[in-house]
Amino acid sequence: MDLIEKIINKKSRVIFLLIFLSIAVISAEPFSLDDRRNINDANISIFPFTINDSATGKIKSAFFARDSYNSFLKLKDSVQVLFVSSASYASSVNKNANYPVGFCAENGKLLNKIPHQTMDGLVLIHNNEPEINTMQVIDLDKENYTCNDGKCYPYFSTDNIRNNPEETFSFINLVETQNISSFQTQLVYTNYKSDKENFKNLTNGDNDRSRRFLVICEKDNQLYHIILDSTEENYLMTSALNAVAYLRQANYAVRKMINLDTGSKDIMYVREDGLLKNYRPNPLTSSSKIENAASLLVYYRDL
Repeated sequence: MDLIEKIINKKSRVIFLLIFLSIAVISAEPFSLDDRRNINDANISIFPFTINDSATGKIKSAFFARDSYNSFLKLKDSVQVLFVSSASYASSVNKNANYPVGFCAENGKLLNKIPHQTMDGLVLIHNNEPEINTMQVIDLDKENYTCNDGKCYPYFSTDNIRNNPEETFSFINLVETQNISSFQTQLVYTNYKSDKENFKNLTNGDNDRSRRFLVICEKDNQLYHIILDSTEENYLMTSALNAVAYLRQANYAVRKMINLDTGSKDIMYVREDGLLKNYRPNPLTSSSKIENAASLLVYYRDL
């Protein structure tokens, strides 16, 4: 009897070991966006802009956050506008109190010099050279800025203004002297982190709104800026994961991706057939009309 019990116990230990090893192998498998679920591609639209489009002229960008609508109208009179979207967060839906949330500047003029402590993305547009290849997206979660690719300017090598307030003054001086426009938002993806690091928290925040992202990516040795718009209401990071998976299936290599606010100021116009088409023609609130825009990100080319 003792011998039988020993055999059974030995077999039990072997079975337990095999189960443990199987679980360990499964848990060691790499995080894969190919395993995405519950995504409806019909809800996704993309609007790509190539960085080096010599045939149609260089694509440029602008950011407005002071008198956004009138600034947009003034630009529209002298260029061909390709795309317009709400961009940064605002502290109020009231047009007269549309103060930007987080660090914000327009063409060297400071609108908010206090960095937001949780938003980790900082967008910089060099108005003296507005071609989109000069736009930079900085990861404020990094201890120091580093310029890993693209065209670099001196202000990209300063200490982190969010973690080191004493550096804010030198940064502000560069913003003012270099006519930089800047806004703060969520950096939802960077290729300097693994997929597992980027998407470790998929359900933070609310899941009751559509999402829009600005994506800097590459395909066929060509750099792109892509606006990806998803009408599916979901969590921010779940939508971001779906967006990256969608672009990868289309053979885009994603470098950086930031959130464009679609809360109370969901505005989007796209040039189609020679005209700017309003993709949000029936806003839920009057604050979502372009006339009441808190901020606008514009893609355009010279006439």
